[in-house]
Amino acid sequence: KIVRSECKEKETALNEYDDNIASGHGSYLLNQGSAEDVFVLNVGNLPASTECIVVITYMTTLTTDGDAFKFDVPITKVRIANDPTDPIILPSTSTTSTTTTTQSIYGLSLNLKIEMTSAITGIQCDSHQVISTIKNDHSAELTLLPDQ
Repeated sequence: KIVRSECKEKETALNEYDDNIASGHGSYLLNQGSAEDVFVLNVGNLPASTECIVVITYMTTLTTDGDAFKFDVPITKVRIANDPTDPIILPSTSTTSTTTTTQSIYGLSLNLKIEMTSAITGIQCDSHQVISTIKNDHSAELTLLPDQ
């Protein structure tokens, strides 16, 4: 099943998310956190043993660092509800939501497709292990490797 999202005013989106959860339906909410470059994703009422893949398209202006362009991705591992027999408290998304007690596992995959008008001469990641491929002078791909 593919669910496509639409942008809504924050308060409207929070209310719809809470209403869907309260009605027992699945619901998904991506909202901007306290900083401009922080996003919080809530996935609610996902049935047990169900996989949820979220694809986010994000476009930004690159900063420069000497002769290089710099793209910062602040990564925080995400909580994924798994087994209710091993409790951890997941915070609610708004004042009307209730907290849920579940075990969590962590997962994140990141694939970047890079397209530039100027030539790409190299790709470097200082914080994580990655595989990068320069496809041609103007495009490249980068994949974050799973934690070892």
